[in-house]
Amino acid sequence: MPFVATCGPNEVLVVSGCFKSRPQFIHGGRAFICPGLQKVERISVNTMTLNPHVKDKKTSDSIPIEVAVVIQARVVSMNEEILNMAVENFLSKSEDEIKRQLLASSEALLITTISNFKAADIKDDFKKFSKALFEVISEELIFVGIGIISVTVNYVKDDNDYFKNLALEKIAEAVKKDKEAGKTDSFVSKFDRKLKEFDENKKKEEGSSENKKKEVEDTKEGVKSEDVIISSPDRVEQTYEFKTLTTREELYKGYDWGAQSNKDKKALMK
Repeated sequence: MPFVATCGPNEVLVVSGCFKSRPQFIHGGRAFICPGLQKVERISVNTMTLNPHVKDKKTSDSIPIEVAVVIQARVVSMNEEILNMAVENFLSKSEDEIKRQLLASSEALLITTISNFKAADIKDDFKKFSKALFEVISEELIFVGIGIISVTVNYVKDDNDYFKNLALEKIAEAVKKDKEAGKTDSFVSKFDRKLKEFDENKKKEEGSSENKKKEVEDTKEGVKSEDVIISSPDRVEQTYEFKTLTTREELYKGYDWGAQSNKDKKALMK
């Protein structure tokens, strides 16, 4: 006896049989099924989150890096040709099985994409790397009926301090250029000068317990030393307070590099 099969908006009914060469797809609706002549199955079109992660994979300049990516993907249901490919590949599989298969494929494609980029290019331009990865994964997975919604690079890092040393080299080069150009008013020079003043003041205070007591009181009040005035011809003056800093390392760490304008950031990293 015929019966009615229904499905929600997040799945597709796949009705096969009844002397038809291709299955019929019902999107979020219902269909009359004749047992013995027709077979009804379902395929989910929910968005799936994949987390491909690869480690110690070499870039085009032979730097081993670790990359973690978040991918949003789903079965393409609005195109019958593509949906038919998804049905052929995934109809009898659970969502977990589908995700495992897609994860393995996306990790292989991630490794391929990494090998086409230099390490510095990946670190400096996540957007360009994400776009390239999106295109590669989309072009490959569409042949199994899967559409890619988004690709986001979660993080890129290495265990050999390559990225750290690269950043230090760029900062050192920026400082060197400032000195060669005689830009004594740059915030890099002023920061360096303040470090020296801080060290000199600290040495003078070491022999006096009274000064040490005053130093603690000042620290509690949130004022370690005078404000640093940062200025340049093309931006408004900014200030930064050295609050609870007691060592040279903490002084570097405590400096609010994020307060600088985008122009200054580019000047540093150029």
